[in-house]
Amino acid sequence: LLYPYLNLENLRSTHIPILS
Repeated sequence: LLYPYLNLENLRSTHIPILS
């Protein structure tokens, strides 16, 4: 969890819904 807050939008689009 180094950049989930900065690119949370990208993560949600990829496959790492951490802050989903």
